[in-house]
Amino acid sequence: MTTLLGEPDRTGPAESEQEKTPERRSRRPGARRHLAWLVPMSMAAFAFVCFSIPPYLTFDPAQARFPVREDVFFHYPLLVSHVIFGSLALLITCVQMSPWVRRRRPALHRWSGRAYVLLGVPFVGVSALILVPLSATSIVAQVGSFMWGLLWLSTTIVGYRMARRRRYADHQEWMVRSFALIWAIVLNRPWSMGFFLALSPQVDTLYGGDMSAMIADVGAVSVWISWVVNLIAAELWLRYRRTGRRPARPSRQGAQAGAASA
Repeated sequence: MTTLLGEPDRTGPAESEQEKTPERRSRRPGARRHLAWLVPMSMAAFAFVCFSIPPYLTFDPAQARFPVREDVFFHYPLLVSHVIFGSLALLITCVQMSPWVRRRRPALHRWSGRAYVLLGVPFVGVSALILVPLSATSIVAQVGSFMWGLLWLSTTIVGYRMARRRRYADHQEWMVRSFALIWAIVLNRPWSMGFFLALSPQVDTLYGGDMSAMIADVGAVSVWISWVVNLIAAELWLRYRRTGRRPARPSRQGAQAGAASA
């Protein structure tokens, strides 16, 4: 085989394979690193959906895990749609955050992202803002839930607009915030359990034996801390990514060497 200049190509098949092998190997650590968090995240989302959604597929208000207002005719249908489409949006985040899907299946990334926004905004975000005042939780928990839903709506809509304007770096950052906020519903359960276990021994001393008052405080604190901690973690991670992408500054020795050669 000859090159374009007519000179013989001295690179044999074995050498060319050796040149390709390190490149292939260099991709494996990145892929394994992505799988290390993507697989557990997908399993957690699937387990959460399997636990949360079955009672609402019966369309029986008695099976709901939250008190249903009988005096508000749209409360239960709105709650069912919120749970079902919220579960779907949670599963879509696993597809959206997959580097393999973004790189190899861009059409799947685009269409799943559109489903996340166009189905999530009315049936998850807007419905949450309507459901919060109808809930039986304390005013502290209602304010936290309302702000949670409002922030999710805002970050999701801004992220979608950034994609429409082809500002993909900004789009990715806003969607990271949106995903962090929707995943707060998953982490809300461990937070609730942790606060419940921490406060249970103090029911008699702090609450005078009133278990319902303690549960109300646990619910209010867990609502706030679940999305606030997630959003702070997302911002710290985005800041870390920004600093990691900055080009390295030339060292003094390199600058002196460049000046001397000039």
